[in-house]
Amino acid sequence: MLPLSSLQNFTDWTTIKKYYKLDQEKALIATRDDLSKQHAVIDDIVVSSVAMKSVMG
Repeated sequence: MLPLSSLQNFTDWTTIKKYYKLDQEKALIATRDDLSKQHAVIDDIVVSSVAMKSVMG
């Protein structure tokens, strides 16, 4: 069993960006040089998107 903190090592960030159409997201462009910040932004966007879908849906 692995801790949840190791999940980021197995995450395909490119696929997530493509699936959620985040290539032109301004917040990601601004954090282009810092991968850990970029991954945090992606995580926030995806979690918010999933939450909205569950509330709306």
